[in-house]
Amino acid sequence: MLATNRPIRDRAVASGPMSATKALVTGSTGFVGRHLVAHLTAMGDHVTGIDRAIDGLDSTDAAAVGAAIADIAPNVIYHLAGWADVGGSWKAPVEAFRANAEGTLNVLSAATDCGVERVVAVSSADVYGIVDPSELPLTEDSPLRPASPYAASKVAADYL
Repeated sequence: MLATNRPIRDRAVASGPMSATKALVTGSTGFVGRHLVAHLTAMGDHVTGIDRAIDGLDSTDAAAVGAAIADIAPNVIYHLAGWADVGGSWKAPVEAFRANAEGTLNVLSAATDCGVERVVAVSSADVYGIVDPSELPLTEDSPLRPASPYAASKVAADYL
């Protein structure tokens, strides 16, 4: 998808001319989100960004997430919203877990309810914990060894 410089396209038009995809990016003003929004927009996709910092949408509020996704009606969701402060997760482990695991569950549930074709949920290398150089390169089959509440919350989200 991004590696090929082409956004995800609707499979129904794969054999014909490419049409713009209606995309929703959660966490759209974060470090990765703002770059993804710019990329998708440059590729011609119709992008809606939502972010707690801009519109106050809390991913742990299932009803609000469901209403937002139903209203936007995207073909694809790029889920980047969540807790990003690894160190801070030691002081607020419940909040980190709720933002990452429960927030992802709410997005996935709403996407299912609304018939969204595809969800791309972003994880973190922190799920692999401390890695010995002999274990490189990592793959999706590498063992998960979270070493912080943040990493554990991302593992929980990944298992959804």
